[in-house]
Amino acid sequence: MGSNIQGTYYSGYFTTGSVEGYDIMSAIETTLGKNITAKKLTYISSSASTIDINGSGTYSSLFADTDGYFKLSLDSLDCTISSLKVKQTSASGIFVAIVY
Repeated sequence: MGSNIQGTYYSGYFTTGSVEGYDIMSAIETTLGKNITAKKLTYISSSASTIDINGSGTYSSLFADTDGYFKLSLDSLDCTISSLKVKQTSASGIFVAIVY
């Protein structure tokens, strides 16, 4: 049985540019004009990704799924997400969808 998470949906594509530790959640907050905490997050990238969740200071590598994409899916049963930093510079084509 899946969890029934209520809230507001937001999605977008991101590029890290030349910033190591680019915070996607911070970029979403800037776009929305308010502080948020995601109750559900889906992350999909076509290139290898190393991420830090909630500013733990520890980066973890995502592994490619059978379709060749690097994916992460979390919901509030795992943790709520207030920060999602991508270590790679020049990463592009990152899709993120959240419910907050």
